[in-house]
Amino acid sequence: MRPELEAWDRIESAHLHAVPAAHAVIVLVDAQDHCILCAATGDARAFCEKRREQIEDAHHRVSVYALACGSMFEAEFNQLRFTQKAMPEVYRQTVEAWEPWFLFLDRSRGTWKAGTLRGGADRGDPIAVLGPMPDKHAPVFLGELLDDVFDLCREPPELGKAPHGRACPYKEMGRCPAPCDGSEPWPAFLARFAAATRVPTSLTALIQAIETRMREAGARCDFERGAHLKELAASLQARRGKRLTHITHLSSFSKIAVVPTTGRRSRVYLCRADGLLELAHLDRDPDPAACRELAGRIRALEPLPESFSPNPDQCGEVAFLSHRLFMPRRPEVFLSLDEGSNPDILRRAAARTPEPEYD
Repeated sequence: MRPELEAWDRIESAHLHAVPAAHAVIVLVDAQDHCILCAATGDARAFCEKRREQIEDAHHRVSVYALACGSMFEAEFNQLRFTQKAMPEVYRQTVEAWEPWFLFLDRSRGTWKAGTLRGGADRGDPIAVLGPMPDKHAPVFLGELLDDVFDLCREPPELGKAPHGRACPYKEMGRCPAPCDGSEPWPAFLARFAAATRVPTSLTALIQAIETRMREAGARCDFERGAHLKELAASLQARRGKRLTHITHLSSFSKIAVVPTTGRRSRVYLCRADGLLELAHLDRDPDPAACRELAGRIRALEPLPESFSPNPDQCGEVAFLSHRLFMPRRPEVFLSLDEGSNPDILRRAAARTPEPEYD
C-alpha cells in the first residue's frame, strides 16, 4: 500500500453500499499500486456506486481508499495535499485551474504586468504584488486604472527609453508629467509610482483615493477630469468592481474562514499567503468565552513582512483559498482580520453558516 494512504479507510468492493453518504476524498489504486483517480466528493457512497463496475472488474483489480472529511472545503484541501505527493501532474492541473491572478508593479522601472504566483513573475522587493483576482483580465484592468487615476505612464516602451523617449499625447493634455522625455525627473516619477502602488490596500481604499483625486480636480476647476473620476468610482462600487473585491498587497492577504462541518460545528482557519492554518472549532451556538479567546488570538497575529514571497507549496494553498473565495455560492464565511478580531462577529458567523454543501 502506498504510504500516503496508511491512515485512510480501505473499502472492500463488497461493502460499497456501506460507505457513508458524506464528504470524503476517494482514491482508486490499481494492481500496480498506481493511483488512477483522486476526487473530493460530498457523497462518498454515491461516488463509489457510480464506479462500481470499474471497482469490481476482475481483470483490473482496483482498491478503494477513503478519507472522511467534514466539508467540501476540507475534502478539496485534502485532495490537493494528496495529489501533491502522489499525483504531481493532477496537482499541477488542479492548481492551474484554481490559481488566481495578480498585478505585479515594479517600483524600480515604473511598470506593471499581470501574472500568477506560479507563472514566473518576479516577486519581492522592489515588486509590489496586488491580488488575488479571479481572471487574467482583472489585473490588466487594475493596472490601466492606476495609470489613469494617478497619471502614470501609458507607453512603457517609451518609458524604457527615459529620458530620451518620446512623449505621448497625454503630456499635451496635461495628464502626464512625461518622465519618458525627461520633463519629469526620474526619481520624482518613481516616487509617484511607488505612492500609487501603496494605495490599493483594498477596493474601498482604491475608491477613496479616486474620490480624493476627484475633489482635487474640482478644486482646480478641472470639471471634465472630476466627472471622469466620479464615473470611475461609481463603476467600481457597482459591477466593474466585483473582480477587485478581495485585492490587497500579497503580504496583507488575510482571511478568517469559518467553515461549517457535519455535526453542527464550524472549523475556523487562518488563510494567508503563507498557507492555511486551523485555529479552532466553534459550536453552531458558540460559547461567548470561546469566541473572545479566539478573537484575542487573531488580534495578536504577527503580520507577514512586506517582502514576503510564497514558496511553491504556499502558492498551491493560495490557489485553493482563492478557488473557494471566488465561488459564487459557498457555505463557509470569509472574514477580514478586523472582523475576526470581534468576538460578536465570530459568533454570528458560526451561527449563520449553513450546512456543508454536497456535490
